[in-house]
Amino acid sequence: MSKFVLTFIFVLSLINHTFAQSLVQEPASSTLQNLTVDTNIDQLSYAFGASPSSEVSSSKSVCFTNSPGFPKFRPVSRSDCYFLFFYLLTAPSAATPFRWDSDKIPLPARYKYGSCLVSIYAAKDSSKEVFSQLGIARMAALVVQDCVTGPRGFLGGRRPIGNTEGFWVAVGQQ
Repeated sequence: MSKFVLTFIFVLSLINHTFAQSLVQEPASSTLQNLTVDTNIDQLSYAFGASPSSEVSSSKSVCFTNSPGFPKFRPVSRSDCYFLFFYLLTAPSAATPFRWDSDKIPLPARYKYGSCLVSIYAAKDSSKEVFSQLGIARMAALVVQDCVTGPRGFLGGRRPIGNTEGFWVAVGQQ
């Protein structure tokens, strides 16, 4: 099986079973019109011939909390994240590895649908990494699995992506 198919199956297994069952039908095009993509994709460079670094970090998700004195996070809907993951996994460039360079690309890059906001931002200065939308979807699905739950308050969280952990994938919004 191709890497795309395996990643797609893995992400689905991480999302609530209800959402996986509803994947039988593609979201209506009118639904996807509400999707906001702000990735400055024209400033990313294709990394043809390069394989994405290990997109799955061994680090755990860090879940957001609403602590006194800090900005408040709003709850995230798992169903909104489903539609966003569907976009990330089925976009024509989903498996294309891109070079992410925090010195050259305006960050954070954002994908938003409803209450689900997936952001990619640099965790370190001058971070450079190669990863695809498949890697972003996979890390975001792990965050949803770990942090968009009743005990965690449905607030989202963040998780590093790539070998150097110079970038984070965050799910949630303030």
